[in-house]
Amino acid sequence: LQLLGRRVPRRFFLAPRLLWELLVQAGHSFLPRMTTGRLPAAGADNQFLAMRLYSRLAYLYWFHGGKLACAWAHLRGMNLAERYGASPELGQAWSEHAPVMTMLPWYRRGVRYAQRSLDVRRRLGDAWGQGQSLSFAGLIRYAASDFEAAESALHEAVRLLRRTGDQWEVNTASWNLALCRLRTGDLRQAIDICRQTFEAARAIGDQTAAGVALSIWARAADGRIPLELLREQFELRLGDARTTAELLLAEALVHRRQGELPAAIDSIERGLKTIKDAGLRQEYIAPLFAWHATLLRELAEATPTYAPDIRTARTRAAARAARRAMRWARAYRNNEPHARRELGLLAAAQGHGRVAQLQLARSAGAARRIGARYEEALTKLAQAELGAARSDAPSSSAELAEALGAVRGFDPVLARAPGTPQAGAALSVFDRFSTLLKVGHAIASATTEPGLEAAVRDSALRLLRAERCHVVATAAIYDPTITTRSGEDLGGVSRTLLM
Repeated sequence: LQLLGRRVPRRFFLAPRLLWELLVQAGHSFLPRMTTGRLPAAGADNQFLAMRLYSRLAYLYWFHGGKLACAWAHLRGMNLAERYGASPELGQAWSEHAPVMTMLPWYRRGVRYAQRSLDVRRRLGDAWGQGQSLSFAGLIRYAASDFEAAESALHEAVRLLRRTGDQWEVNTASWNLALCRLRTGDLRQAIDICRQTFEAARAIGDQTAAGVALSIWARAADGRIPLELLREQFELRLGDARTTAELLLAEALVHRRQGELPAAIDSIERGLKTIKDAGLRQEYIAPLFAWHATLLRELAEATPTYAPDIRTARTRAAARAARRAMRWARAYRNNEPHARRELGLLAAAQGHGRVAQLQLARSAGAARRIGARYEEALTKLAQAELGAARSDAPSSSAELAEALGAVRGFDPVLARAPGTPQAGAALSVFDRFSTLLKVGHAIASATTEPGLEAAVRDSALRLLRAERCHVVATAAIYDPTITTRSGEDLGGVSRTLLM
């Protein structure tokens, strides 16, 4: 919209509407007997339709439109639903209140309303609704760092949602479960859940779940995912700002794993710009800020010492990013160990030894407080590295080796059991899934016999990553002068394999 030739921000119009809905909700919260459940449901079909539309609109704004638009649409629908008695629309609105409360954040209220939603749906005998309420209860408990309760709710949500056949909601509950595993340090299980969720989401066209699963997968696997999978998701041209930001974080971690720090920083800064442009504020995009600080610090450390001005400038940029990450971590506590660790490492790089020790100690304490075992191990490794750098004592080297061993113990590749396949081998299965779809289309589209043979040969080479491929007629298998359909000699090919 434009006024006097100038573009008027959307928040100019949304703010007064949101303020009104907040006042209405305050009345519902403090005077529930006087303000809620007063109207009969009979004859209110249009009102209930409006509730459902506002619910869908809040979902849309959650991923695309930022906090103001999401809060307004949600509260508008919820205030309408609370005027009537228990209904599926009221159960849905109260369950959605849980993720909306993470934007403030106000975790206790979110947990309370998720439970209210579950109670309503149990009274209505709505099995699907119970699963959806439990899924959002797990979400709010994850954001509140109560991982054990979150996992319990999410496991039950997956069971109920599978029973009712809603794979889309199963995917949502599953990647939230993977996040819980990631935070508690069970990286192998997090990767397994992400693989399954990614495959299921891609099979039904759930691009949001597929993108989020890839992001969590990249964090749990330390960037060990095929870049082709990310490019495939980007090619779908998602308009979803939140999923786009998560995919850019995954891309940054893949580049980091490959030693391409400038490319990694470019990816994550595009993710941060996406967040800013959309006005998003939620737990799921908070990790980008801490990872931005990590990448900038690593780039500063990689800067040659004979370029002190560039190194100093990069260190200062990393310190600014770490402070911003810490501001987000005060609201989203799952990210506090990472943000404080970056503050400590950057303080050490700037010569502030006491500040570094203090921040690292606080990082370890925050990790212990929320049960983030992997984050605690990373912080202890950072403490040991600083101690070894300041001392030549054998005990420092022993502490460093012990800390490094503890971190490697979490690594799903380095710590795999003997005889189990490496992560890369399993990753390639999903890499080939996309290729399988493409070559299947090529084979089905072939209109001539030579074209079909060429498509089959090309498909086998791409899927099996072979050096040669031969197409042999079954009637010629026992012929001692056997040749391929196209006439090549097969003298060096095993006849046992052909038969």
